[in-house]
Amino acid sequence: MRRPHRFPTPIPVALLLALALGGCEESNDTQEIELPPLAVNSTVPDEFVTFATGTQDLTVIFERGAAPSSLESRLFPLPASAGDFAPNDPSSRRSWTWSDVELDPVAGGYHLLVDGLEMAIPHSVSFGVDPDRIFEIGIAGRITSADRGAVDPEGTVVFALIRDTAFNPAEPETWADAQGDIVSVVAVVDDTPNVDDPERYRLWYLEPERRYFVVAIKDTDDDLRYDPTSDWWAAFESDGEFEDVPARPFGGTDDGDREVPADLVIRPPGGQR
Repeated sequence: MRRPHRFPTPIPVALLLALALGGCEESNDTQEIELPPLAVNSTVPDEFVTFATGTQDLTVIFERGAAPSSLESRLFPLPASAGDFAPNDPSSRRSWTWSDVELDPVAGGYHLLVDGLEMAIPHSVSFGVDPDRIFEIGIAGRITSADRGAVDPEGTVVFALIRDTAFNPAEPETWADAQGDIVSVVAVVDDTPNVDDPERYRLWYLEPERRYFVVAIKDTDDDLRYDPTSDWWAAFESDGEFEDVPARPFGGTDDGDREVPADLVIRPPGGQR
């Protein structure tokens, strides 16, 4: 399945006029237009705020209406329980709420990931649930593609997983068993369009000096699932071995506080070694 932003679905002007005028008059005009990619306008909670714990609602407001069948929303770490992700107004479908989400202060921070077939790239937002957890402690690095002409790194999603994760990079199929091990997520955005430099990412709200594995996956088959058995992906490695990374303050300059960059190169399934 391909995303409409890559292969736009033409919409006859006659249909748009009929909708606007109540279908009063037929037209043979079949001129076609394209809708812009779906994009997130705002979220509640907003990025980097400290949000209340317990049972809460999370809201995503889009720039325009979204088709229900084209959206996926995920929260990491996985909540103990959550309701449905559904439009607040079924007619406009611009504002969507994920209801009755159980937020645990022990998590420190949560990361909401929204993706859709009508979106150009996925959208992520990170927020805190513990006022003592500093959002600017985490893991950062650069990300590029083994073949940028074929697959652009923008839109890749980077995941931080606990050290005793069920995921084994040598066995990509184990990714399905590791969803509960993910503690931070960020969608990569190109801050310098038209420049082929590596993109940069930051994973927020991690525990200082705790070590994590870093995995990046781009949904190259457009099925709204991040799966290293079928998508381009990477895991951070050093000297040819997959390696975990300590979380530290971003921009730290002291020897004991210095960031350890976790640079990644996404490759096609089976092409990591």
